[in-house]
Amino acid sequence: MDTFSIIQNFFTRMACHFCGVAFEPDDVQLVGEGDGYMIVSVHCHDCGQHNGVAAVGVETREEGLSETRQFKDPEFTDEDYVRLSEFDVIQADDVLEAHEFFQNLGSDWMKFIPPEIRERCTGNDTESLL
Repeated sequence: MDTFSIIQNFFTRMACHFCGVAFEPDDVQLVGEGDGYMIVSVHCHDCGQHNGVAAVGVETREEGLSETRQFKDPEFTDEDYVRLSEFDVIQADDVLEAHEFFQNLGSDWMKFIPPEIRERCTGNDTESLL
C-alpha cells in the first residue's frame, strides 16, 4: 500500500462535519506534496461539502538506506531544532488524542482559557492582545 492510500484510509475513520457520513478513500484528494509532507483536500461524497485541507507529515525510506528522511521546516533555525529535540516525538496516538479533544470541546470551549487571557480576548482593547 502506498503512502497516499494509507492517508486516504486514515480519513475513513472520520466523518463529515456537515452530514455525519463516514468518509470514503475517494473523498480524500492529493493537492500537493513536498519533502516529508502531503497536502490533501477532503470532500464528502454524500453531501458534497468541503471538509477542509490537511498537511500530513510523511516519512519516506529510500532504497538501500536505513535512515528515515523527515520534513525539515525551512523557517526553523538549527537552534530551534536543538531546543525542540528535548521533547518526545509526536506519535500517531498523540494526534488522534488531540483530534478527539478538539472534536469534543463543544461550544463552551472558552472555559479552558485562563480568565485573565479570556478577558483580554473578549474585550475591545485590541492593544492588550499584542
